[in-house]
Amino acid sequence: IRRVRGSGSFVNPQPRWSKSVKFLLPGPGVLMSANRNAEICRQYLQGVLREAERRGIRVETVIATLDHRMASLNPEMFRGFERHENVFILSNWFQPIFPALAESGCNVALVNKQIVMPNIQRCLDDWFRLTVDMVGATEDAVAHFIANGRRRIFTFNLANGFGVVDPTYLGYANAMRQHGLDVDPVWTPRMHYSAFNHPERIINATLEAYRQKSFDAVFVSTHKLTFALLDALNQLGLRVP
Repeated sequence: IRRVRGSGSFVNPQPRWSKSVKFLLPGPGVLMSANRNAEICRQYLQGVLREAERRGIRVETVIATLDHRMASLNPEMFRGFERHENVFILSNWFQPIFPALAESGCNVALVNKQIVMPNIQRCLDDWFRLTVDMVGATEDAVAHFIANGRRRIFTFNLANGFGVVDPTYLGYANAMRQHGLDVDPVWTPRMHYSAFNHPERIINATLEAYRQKSFDAVFVSTHKLTFALLDALNQLGLRVP
């Protein structure tokens, strides 16, 4: 109720607020897939559904592309979102539509694996960011190796397509330096994320690194590298405990 002296009392219009959450999916069929990314997506969606049910909020899934390709993300599709909309975004993979969502003023929750993107940082400043501590997790893993007598630790320095430093490489470098060990470029070959679809690149890079300078431990930041790495280690005759 708003009272104005000399004029009377007035009922303010009820503010608009959303009773739903839009959960963005990269493409059709992702919830039915058997791969690890789909499992992670299902886990987040289950958490959102649980909280939404408790609070009486509806959850809507939004298919962002038809072919699961970042290049197919169309910002115009998201400019129609209104200021009261609540949007849940699983990763920085959706970054081409971030400016459109920021312009709409909707409420966004973003799962961020410590990827800093200066070109669109302004979009993220007003959003809630659920940060996965990739740097700290990697520091812990490398420190575990070192505590168990490993000193020659191999990993990939992943180029993620956002033009920024791989947070897991930062964690690796931090831990090595904290323990007085050098970060050897032979044991940290640069690898673009597109190699996930070309396992032979991962295998060849691993074989070449070991032949130049043998390593005694391997750290991988994503399951997408695991099978190709195991193939390479098998070719080298190395045992994986």
